[in-house]
Amino acid sequence: MCPRIDVKARVSGLFVLMLLVSAGNAYGFFEHAEYGARPVGMGKAYTAVPGDVLSILWNPAGLGFLDTKEIYLSGSRPYMVENLSSGFAGFGMPLGTLSCGLGWSHTGVTGLVGEDEFILSLSTAPLGDKVTVGGNVKLMRVGLNPSVANSPMVTASSETRPSADVGVLCRYNRKLLFGASFHDILEPSFDFVSDPLGAATKVERSERYGVSCMWHPSSTVSADGEHTRGTWTLNLGGELWFYDVFAVRTGISRGELAGGIGIKGQGWEASTSFLTHRLLGNSYIFSFRVFK
Repeated sequence: MCPRIDVKARVSGLFVLMLLVSAGNAYGFFEHAEYGARPVGMGKAYTAVPGDVLSILWNPAGLGFLDTKEIYLSGSRPYMVENLSSGFAGFGMPLGTLSCGLGWSHTGVTGLVGEDEFILSLSTAPLGDKVTVGGNVKLMRVGLNPSVANSPMVTASSETRPSADVGVLCRYNRKLLFGASFHDILEPSFDFVSDPLGAATKVERSERYGVSCMWHPSSTVSADGEHTRGTWTLNLGGELWFYDVFAVRTGISRGELAGGIGIKGQGWEASTSFLTHRLLGNSYIFSFRVFK
């Protein structure tokens, strides 16, 4: 009888091995994290959806449409893999002609490796009530657990690199918005392995172009084109609010199904969403925001 192989139980170890020995054109650090139940539930088609703190991660220009102070907390279990988790905490507020935001994101495997981003975000208020321009300054840190860092092939226990994002958002009319964002334009590299044949793992520059349409005050549909590593992917999403209290969301991201719900009260909103994966299973995301 063939032994049963638990695919999910092995993902954490394979994840770390892949990061440490991957060449420059393999998947590596700070890629494809699921932050925020609303954007994930809308299939990650969020580049042209403005007005909350999550714009820090998706398109910093969207922060310019923020009209209240806001705190945002989010956590997820990617693929329901044991010990693998990610989360985001952010704060944003309008300041007259500018809006500012602070964010921290984390993805890690308990006891093995952790990735952290510390983000300062600024955006103009809408220029002519139509266009906002924003940017992020980031510190990106990768830290290894001592059990990994003590390997003779590993040259450091942690590395920190700067990076930056820029974005623009244009309100064409009351219903239609267009957005573009460019992420990790400094393309920082992390190199933990002393093997001379191994290449540093570079965080590849990526770009996103999006459009959203509020065809009704309670309904939004959106689409994104994402370009990274020479490949284009299409994300589609939609959101429908009922009486400004309960929302249903659905979308398609990289060919995988997404969906979720949201509940809004006076000064708060709670959301949850899922994202499927044919091989690894589902990811589940939970978010809570407070605004005033």
